[in-house]
Amino acid sequence: MLAFIGALPPLFIVFGLMVILFLCFGAANGALFQVVPTWFPKEVGLLTGIVGAAGGLGGFLLPNVLGAMKQWLGSPAYGFWLFAIVLGGAMLTARRLQAQAVEDVPRANGMVERSG
Repeated sequence: MLAFIGALPPLFIVFGLMVILFLCFGAANGALFQVVPTWFPKEVGLLTGIVGAAGGLGGFLLPNVLGAMKQWLGSPAYGFWLFAIVLGGAMLTARRLQAQAVEDVPRANGMVERSG
């Protein structure tokens, strides 16, 4: 990696690319927080908090886990595998909870209709 230090572009080019990168990140962040009230108008505060917490957790946890995996096992790739497994488990859990909620909704509606 140190062999490429002499081949780095000049500072003004790197600075310009970083500004473009930050503009793109800002646009994506703004788009995400614009979608939340559109899809979930009644739960804006809750979901904005969840999105912010997930971003904070990813910004704190990911570098620490990758650094620990590199220190212990010699490669940060194991940290990415660990996050992939955790993400897969979270996705399966979310799918199960969603399926359970969809099953419970008709029952609840049926109970309300019968009782009225």
